[in-house]
Amino acid sequence: MKQLTTAIVIVLVAGSIALGQAKDAKKPEAKPIPDLCKGVIDPYDVSGEKALFYASAGVDNELTSAEFAAAKGKDKTFARKFDSWRTLITFDKGDKNGTVDWTEASEYRQSTRRKVMGSFDKNKDGKLTGEERTAANKALASGRLSLSSRQAARDARTAKWRADMLAKYDTDKDGSLSDTEKAAARKAYEQQAKERMEKWRKERELREHDTDKDGKLNETEAAAAAKQRAESDKRRAEYEKRRAEFIKKYDTNGDGRINGDEWKTARPAMMEAMQKRVTAQYDTNKDGELDDDEKAAMAKAHEKRREEYRKRYEVRRFDKDKDGSLNAEEGAARDKWRKDYEAERAKRHAAYIKQYDKNGDGEVDDKERPSRSRGRRGRGGGDRGGRDGGR
Repeated sequence: MKQLTTAIVIVLVAGSIALGQAKDAKKPEAKPIPDLCKGVIDPYDVSGEKALFYASAGVDNELTSAEFAAAKGKDKTFARKFDSWRTLITFDKGDKNGTVDWTEASEYRQSTRRKVMGSFDKNKDGKLTGEERTAANKALASGRLSLSSRQAARDARTAKWRADMLAKYDTDKDGSLSDTEKAAARKAYEQQAKERMEKWRKERELREHDTDKDGKLNETEAAAAAKQRAESDKRRAEYEKRRAEFIKKYDTNGDGRINGDEWKTARPAMMEAMQKRVTAQYDTNKDGELDDDEKAAMAKAHEKRREEYRKRYEVRRFDKDKDGSLNAEEGAARDKWRKDYEAERAKRHAAYIKQYDKNGDGEVDDKERPSRSRGRRGRGGGDRGGRDGGR
């Protein structure tokens, strides 16, 4: 009996080993990560990239969006899988003709290299080796790394902010902030934000209510400013209440924010609530919907509010003598800025239409519109619970 039991155990063990080997044999080997940094990041082969660019750009030596799309992802081409035309075209700063020449493409490549090296060259030796190179290649292969010049600038500001935070609040000098240090930093930040807001409100009240322009508020002016502040505080309190109720209702994982899959349920409810509030505000005949006259009144009110916001912004930007209004010189600077802004906006719109209007009707419909232009709102992605929740 003992011999039989021993034999059964041996057979079972042998079978388990065989099954494990069979599973291992069937398991596909992980594909090696290509060295995407070579030639583009470390080392950067200028002549090689230049040759690849001209091969992709065609006889006019100007790279168009169509040529970029045709070359992207192919072997030995300038447009790598991680490259983006939307980012590359932002370097069209010279003639602004909607195409990219080698000078502009070279600047883009240099920006790409600075971005990747800044993110992954941890020991700052000017090279990507070992784990640094592996991490950089993974990021480039997955597309997680944004290579836009604007993003690079934002990342630089974030890095500086983090360094400043460590310098101020890392009391034990261990290179990171403990929970206690984070609490101290958060408290200081909230106090600074409160002081900035109070300063901004006082400047705004003086700018809007100092009718006699003597640089201070008399009793009548102060009363008008106080009334405006009370109304603003009431609106803010109502918003915060709605936001708290909204997050409490849809924050299923209890992290205090609406994010990920939570937005699939929360966003339709938020849009419906917003629609109800707008309808209630402009539905003068109380029939539960907006007719043409009510929609026109709503559009007029929105346009009036936008114009007020724009005027306040322009006064803050161009009022050099800080008297609360724009004189002739300041007004001229404002008018030039408006003209340049509208011209640039029209140019960007024309380039957008030219790139995506496939049927030539002068508009970009839903089918033609690129997926990134639709934003993240429809996919339940992102994390907007701290800012937009319950609005």
